[in-house]
Amino acid sequence: MIIRPATIDDIPAIDAMRKADGDALGFVPIQKYEHIVNKTLDRGRPRWTYESLSVCIDAREITGFVLAGYHRTGCKIEQICIRQDARLLERAKLLLASVEEEAEKRQRAKIKCRVASDIEANLFWVASGYQPVAEVVSTWLNIRESKSKRTLTHYEKGLCQSDLFNDLGTA
Repeated sequence: MIIRPATIDDIPAIDAMRKADGDALGFVPIQKYEHIVNKTLDRGRPRWTYESLSVCIDAREITGFVLAGYHRTGCKIEQICIRQDARLLERAKLLLASVEEEAEKRQRAKIKCRVASDIEANLFWVASGYQPVAEVVSTWLNIRESKSKRTLTHYEKGLCQSDLFNDLGTA
């Protein structure tokens, strides 16, 4: 298995996965993925400079993807999805590790995500060291969820930062 940045050729597979898991994933317009991989402006914004879209490749097939944004001092995982017939914890962990590594490179202090409270993915986030910090009622997960007022759990995980300040008193 390898994790690599998504390309325009990967968009149909990503789109199929997000449609299959529409009840669990928040809505993201397909154009957002296209702007990131094509490095084109989205309403004047260069998304590819602060957002990433990566795929998990297994036996030459795309078996998962992750969409993350690196904003201000933090990182937000917008979507992480593993294809139904390829659901193994290892794939999700590899995608998550790629985001965590990139967040550390960009010197982000923490990573956040939000997850529908009634799905099994919550077990994954807790097992991966993410702490639940809030529960809110959905207002835009997708059209059907907004009507149902589904509860979302917000998770956070602090990242290990370099010891920049630990040695200040020893000089």
